[in-house]
Amino acid sequence: MTSVPPAFRPFATYWRLSDQQMRHFWSAVAKSQYSQPSTWRQQVFLSWGRGRDTADHLIHTISTPKAMFEVVEALIHEGRLGAQEGRGIEECFLRATDSTGRWKNEKRHDHD
Repeated sequence: MTSVPPAFRPFATYWRLSDQQMRHFWSAVAKSQYSQPSTWRQQVFLSWGRGRDTADHLIHTISTPKAMFEVVEALIHEGRLGAQEGRGIEECFLRATDSTGRWKNEKRHDHD
């Protein structure tokens, strides 16, 4: 199994993924050939380490709930994640999402 890079750990913590979910989700993303997971993986690595607020910025920009559901659905379709495990990860996403479809505790901006 692919080791989980430091760039992904803040996401797993924010979404409250179990250790197993974190490892399986990252392994699926790392091996994926589909566009949504591959693009997301690339954006995480390209943006990581650009300041102390990088993780928060990435969670609320390239990793919106909609984007992450698309990533998980692509991983299920590709066969990188089993449907049951993918739905479990999506449940974690739902628990971290508010009634407006944004991550809970997201900082609101005047132009939003």
